[in-house]
Amino acid sequence: MYRLVEAAEAYALSVPSWPPFPDSQDALSILKALGVKLVIHSNVDNESFEGTRKKLECSWGKFDDIFTAEDIGSYKPDYRNFHHVLQSLEDLYEIQPNEVLVVANSKRADIAPAKRLGLKTVWINRPEAILGVKGYEDVRADWEFGSMLEFAQELQSVKEDDL
Repeated sequence: MYRLVEAAEAYALSVPSWPPFPDSQDALSILKALGVKLVIHSNVDNESFEGTRKKLECSWGKFDDIFTAEDIGSYKPDYRNFHHVLQSLEDLYEIQPNEVLVVANSKRADIAPAKRLGLKTVWINRPEAILGVKGYEDVRADWEFGSMLEFAQELQSVKEDDL
């Protein structure tokens, strides 16, 4: 049992060292240039996310807001997380739930609860990222892309067509 606890602690401590997906910075740069509010809703503590944040924020700028499980006091898929973020978006930016688009890989932690709350969703279907996906094959997002970059480029294309 001791080794299992030790392994779980080592896994949790490794979060800040995880590399971002190769397309993340380019996708975030496109989205920021489009004027999209970039808000993180992360299932980790502040210290762990700080390492990730530093890797993701680069020449494109900074996230508009970051909400962590530590700040909220619960973990996704708990609805308290979503209610907290939605209320904060309304209070801070006057963004209504029907204006929110949840973009995520985890069907368990993000897509399924967001759908149940009536939010629009984009599933980033990365074949190599299966955590929170296996066992949720019946959960369907509103849109599906193979990468964040594909999603950002499609949004850019749609926005350009509207001009």
